[in-house]
Amino acid sequence: MHKLLEVVSLSAQTDALSDRVDANLKREFDNTVADHGPSATTAPSVLMRRFVDEEGFPFDDRRRIPTEGEFAKEMDDRYKRMLAGHETQHDLLGDWTVPCPWDDRS
Repeated sequence: MHKLLEVVSLSAQTDALSDRVDANLKREFDNTVADHGPSATTAPSVLMRRFVDEEGFPFDDRRRIPTEGEFAKEMDDRYKRMLAGHETQHDLLGDWTVPCPWDDRS
């Protein structure tokens, strides 16, 4: 019984949390939360509690490494966008520096 009172009294001590997020992400989050149970205001608290309990993300937070085919398709798509003038910068070749033949600073 004492433990229940402790939980109730702790839950009454709250702080407001505010953050800006992408509007589409927020809409997808709200829809997903509506399908799975907790409220949109409760879900972040659940994630924070799990983060603290597990001393980090309660899931694998590393980016998935694409397959060779997925990577090749992404590079082809980027190249096509670059050729069409839709990309001002690209990282297909990395940060390569080509020396000028008339530049004697090398």
